[in-house]
Amino acid sequence: TLKNGSRGFVLPRSRKLASKRHVGKIMVWTAIGRPLYDSKTGECIFDGKVHMETITHWHKLKRGKRKGQKVIRNVKVDGKKAREMIRNTYAAIVEKFPTAYRRRKIWLQMDNARPHVAKATWIECKRLHTLYLKEGWDIEVVFQPPRSPDMNVNDLIVYKSMSSIVKKKRMKTLAQLKKRVGFAWGKLDDKVISRAWCILFQNMKYVLETNGDNDFTYPHTSLRQRHKDALEK
Repeated sequence: TLKNGSRGFVLPRSRKLASKRHVGKIMVWTAIGRPLYDSKTGECIFDGKVHMETITHWHKLKRGKRKGQKVIRNVKVDGKKAREMIRNTYAAIVEKFPTAYRRRKIWLQMDNARPHVAKATWIECKRLHTLYLKEGWDIEVVFQPPRSPDMNVNDLIVYKSMSSIVKKKRMKTLAQLKKRVGFAWGKLDDKVISRAWCILFQNMKYVLETNGDNDFTYPHTSLRQRHKDALEK
């Protein structure tokens, strides 16, 4: 199962900014799978990082002192852009997943953002499912429950971990921020991703105990230490 989502990474606030509306930010699309380890050696054979792309484009300035220069601009995530990113994610799954999963069921979970649930997007997902099924890859899109960020590993740990890495360096331009986000994705550890999946399974357990409700308090479980001990054995 894959957990997919998007997140905006924001430039550190500057004293010279007159309004919060002008704080630079970059939207990111990520697809995370569960890391896989060799049962005998414990070596990581798949780190869980399937796909990441920044939703930006290079824009050439037409006026002002910087006329002719290229700068990073954010792209509006509409249905067309969402379908493009889904196609990229399908291609990344085939490229990065272990070949042993070629005949297994793979679920691509997305949140309920309007571009994701659009009719045209749903038709495109069905087309991709049929297309890749002919090649031996059974990849099907599903949607997470509404208002349930605790059912998505991106929102549980992944984005928080990436944000902590991004904030360690001061940046002045969106180009620098985009580069830093790529660096944070590269530094994302498989153990962090694996722990996010463990927390997800715990949350699923609590949802069942509350009869499907999301009104539950996550107790202290010492999961970080127990997960660390399990990986060291």
